[in-house]
Amino acid sequence: MMKALLGKIRSSRALLVAGIVISLIATLFGGAFLQADAAVMPVIRVVGLVPSSLVQLQISNLPANTEFALSMGPVGSQGIGHLMAHFTTGAAGTYTYWFPILTDVRNAAQVDVRIDSGTGYVAWITFNNTATSAVVATAVPTAVPTVAPTPVVGTGGVVTTVTSSVRVVSVEQGGIVRVEVRNLPVNVVFTVTIGEAGSQGFGGYVVAHLNSASTTGYVAIATFEIPVPVRTETSLDLRMEGSGYVYVLTFSNTTF
Repeated sequence: MMKALLGKIRSSRALLVAGIVISLIATLFGGAFLQADAAVMPVIRVVGLVPSSLVQLQISNLPANTEFALSMGPVGSQGIGHLMAHFTTGAAGTYTYWFPILTDVRNAAQVDVRIDSGTGYVAWITFNNTATSAVVATAVPTAVPTVAPTPVVGTGGVVTTVTSSVRVVSVEQGGIVRVEVRNLPVNVVFTVTIGEAGSQGFGGYVVAHLNSASTTGYVAIATFEIPVPVRTETSLDLRMEGSGYVYVLTFSNTTF
């Protein structure tokens, strides 16, 4: 009888200990799950628009040092569609970017745009591709510093330095131009403008802000929208300027 009673006590103690352990595990992991679920997701807001051409997005709650892919698609797609661009954050916070509107939905009344880090940070919105008081693609002259950097100028859609190169890899006439950037100076935000041939991009139209990588030796393809006011020009100048570096190239506005 006594042995049976002792056995039951031991069993009860074992169950109590097991219950405490399970409870602790649930508490610890439950806290981890709650913390993951509570991760702050990016928020996208449209702050500028050139209908059927360019959209300016202000994206808040961005994590630090994270690369995002941006895609667009028809309304209802949640932006799961064609890849349009990549951008990389620096410090965590809020950033503003210009992006071209996807050719396939350029004339649609509404467009879905999505950003995805591939590591759990995802956001998308639907924006109206029309505006009664639309932001106009205003020519913005490039600020000239006290000591102006010397532009590296190229023709035929190619510009090179000792270490870097920028070249046009394809053009959709009056639509978009794709540019390969190779081994740019690290951690530089370049303002990209497009203007009439011969202007070297001065007084051109701002089409994007391009962040270079944090390491050397990389190659990337960037897609830029040809601004509406110069869309019918036969030849155009593209200018990339940032932190004392300037690259200017002239390209033919002909599909290839």
